[in-house]
Amino acid sequence: MDQSQCIALATQLKKALQCGHVEAFCSHFCEDAELIIPNASCLGRDAIRNAVIYLNQKTEHLQITLNRVTYTQNLAFIEWRWRDQNRETGMTQETETMIVLEFANDKIQRWREYQAPVTA
Repeated sequence: MDQSQCIALATQLKKALQCGHVEAFCSHFCEDAELIIPNASCLGRDAIRNAVIYLNQKTEHLQITLNRVTYTQNLAFIEWRWRDQNRETGMTQETETMIVLEFANDKIQRWREYQAPVTA
């Protein structure tokens, strides 16, 4: 993988999440991948699939703005701004997100996500 392939991957992940395409998103993960987000973690592609399905059930109007993608030595760093609306409450959430991806055989082995609220 190189920088341009990593940018393409980040764009594909973003589009899959925004469109609710669970399988398109999960296809980029190793079978035994780990996904760690604030307050939750998943181990294995099936658990990741279930987490994305849950996300789709709880949120709507998802908008992701890709700000920066950097790739080096089997690691990718993705910065994006996430905005969604809770289906039940109507509350909008917006965060600045940093994602660190580790790869094995050009698939995501580990997704570690850090979030901060948008202040401006």
